[in-house]
Amino acid sequence: MALLPEQEELLVTLVEAARKVPRHQQQFMHMSFTTDQQIGSMDSVIGDAIDGQLQVLGSDMVELSAHRYIRYGSHAWGDSAIPFTITADGFHHYEALRDRSKDTLNAVEEEVQRYLDGTFAERFPAAYERLQAAEQMLWQSDPSPNFTTIGHKLREAVQQFATAMLDRHGPEDVDGDPTKTKNRLRAVIEMRREELGTAKTSLLQALIDYQDAVNEMVQRQEHGDQKPGGGLTFEDARAAVFQTAMLLHEYDRLLNRP
Repeated sequence: MALLPEQEELLVTLVEAARKVPRHQQQFMHMSFTTDQQIGSMDSVIGDAIDGQLQVLGSDMVELSAHRYIRYGSHAWGDSAIPFTITADGFHHYEALRDRSKDTLNAVEEEVQRYLDGTFAERFPAAYERLQAAEQMLWQSDPSPNFTTIGHKLREAVQQFATAMLDRHGPEDVDGDPTKTKNRLRAVIEMRREELGTAKTSLLQALIDYQDAVNEMVQRQEHGDQKPGGGLTFEDARAAVFQTAMLLHEYDRLLNRP
């Protein structure tokens, strides 16, 4: 029996976390797991490769184990913490998931969407809610009446994300204007510059420049492009939604992942 999309996302999250650390650190702990809570229990996964705690559904972990994509280690009956590792089958299935799309651009879009629908949605609920609303309007049979609303939702998504990042990292001398998202995110980058290192900091500085272009695109979307001959199209709205999603995806992965 095939995995549910949410279970595939969980496997992807675990495999990609494991790949970021040396082999000897690729063991996880499944917390608060008991046999009478398998169905519907909200558990968590911790480990060297996990930033904080990963909230999981107990039955999803059971399903990954049943498919032999993860293997639990030895433990006493009733233990609240059970070690587990990803099996060779788990890594192979991850690779198969990545090979499903032969179109590289579609594969990138699918990866970003899967990531945002996963732990990003849990950690940045306000930003995700607005991004999701914009996407849902985009895929209506006729999205044109909502083109400006899509732009409004995207602008709010970036603002909510920047505010949440300030709360998460706590930099000093922060611009108090929530609309100054570039300044606010730059404050987080500057705070972590030494820890991030030269290469990653340079990439984040380039992301700041990329944000300028995305902001301009979103602003054009929100105001309906009032310039003569500048009417909005579906491709304008699609690009604004995807590029905003990519922007938040990259900020989160570069600044919040181990």
